[in-house]
Amino acid sequence: GRLFVHKAYLGEMKRELHLRFMNSVLRKKSDLIKNVVYTFDEGASGPSHECDPHLPKLVIAKKNGEKQCGVLVPNPYFGDLYRNWERERSALVSLGRRRKWENRRPQLFWRGKIRGREAVINKERDCAREAGNYARLQAASLTTHDSKKFDVRTNTCRPRPIRSLSQDLCRKVLPQNDDLAKIRDSGCRAVQGRFMNHGKFNAFQFLLDLPGSTTGSYSRNLNHLWLLGAVVVFWAGPLLEPGGALQWYSAGLRDGRTHVTVNVSTAKATLDAITDHVDWRNELLE
Repeated sequence: GRLFVHKAYLGEMKRELHLRFMNSVLRKKSDLIKNVVYTFDEGASGPSHECDPHLPKLVIAKKNGEKQCGVLVPNPYFGDLYRNWERERSALVSLGRRRKWENRRPQLFWRGKIRGREAVINKERDCAREAGNYARLQAASLTTHDSKKFDVRTNTCRPRPIRSLSQDLCRKVLPQNDDLAKIRDSGCRAVQGRFMNHGKFNAFQFLLDLPGSTTGSYSRNLNHLWLLGAVVVFWAGPLLEPGGALQWYSAGLRDGRTHVTVNVSTAKATLDAITDHVDWRNELLE
């Protein structure tokens, strides 16, 4: 029931949160866990190299799917499962129950950052680093067309500058269009939105999860969305793994039953269909 770690491992937030998580598991489940030595990869994309077959590696995400090695475990932001997280989970469930789905705004909601300005693109293969920011910009463009249906906005917006489409190294894999150009060239004014904490998410019928902006991998926002009594919506886009980066619960997800997946072309029709089909909606809300 004890956890040993070298002092050099301490000092980084995600590592220390992982230690709290493991310590909470050992408190409750020590009789099920034998002596073991393991490594932990806190990276948002998962391991970039082969794992040692004799040394288990715990990972929080696999951006490129099952071809990456490692054993998936909850991301560090769950923290202590039986103290901090249990209190937070209970509070979010209560918030979700406080407002019926029919009494919420009929909008798809998201808040977050677009910060591709620091992306360094030297070759086309580097464009994968920009997939998350591209997805966020693309999703936000829906708001410019129909703000009654979409409230997908950014509270910090610094997209990757594109001076010439013909010279953009990502033009084939992350195609630009007039909608994205207008948002980018206007400094994102049309999609700026105030920060909102999770306590206000229960005002919306649909909650969108977008991939992490840094690498397009997992987003910790999803930890909370399942609990708030809304339909959870995933995003599909270029250079993104279908269904998003793998996380520890991915094996239990079923598109169309636990969540729905949309892209810039299908989002409106999908939301309308869920609104019109009560049985499908109730299944998604279970």
